[in-house]
Amino acid sequence: MTQLPTQLRQIIDDSLTTTVLFMKIKCAAIRRAGKIVATGLSHQDAKLSAGGVTGEHGFLTDTDAFVSRMRAAEIAIASGQAYEIADPDLGLSSSDLERDYPPDERVA
Repeated sequence: MTQLPTQLRQIIDDSLTTTVLFMKIKCAAIRRAGKIVATGLSHQDAKLSAGGVTGEHGFLTDTDAFVSRMRAAEIAIASGQAYEIADPDLGLSSSDLERDYPPDERVA
């Protein structure tokens, strides 16, 4: 595998950091075969509301992008939605999130 030049790596890292700073986590999500199949305030809520559906657990951002638990942890910390991650090996859990969102950001 080819190594990227240091300067290019830094530009990419800076770009990703900037992107993370402007994103927010909207809700927990379950994805299967590339499709969002359930959302909720927690993965348990999402699963139950969709009749026990299974799939990959992650989160939706405020731009409706699905992100992994690990990426979601970075976004939540950077945006001030979480101050610590209870299980860094797992990534973000919905219980890690601060829940004082404005009403327009709540999941129905």
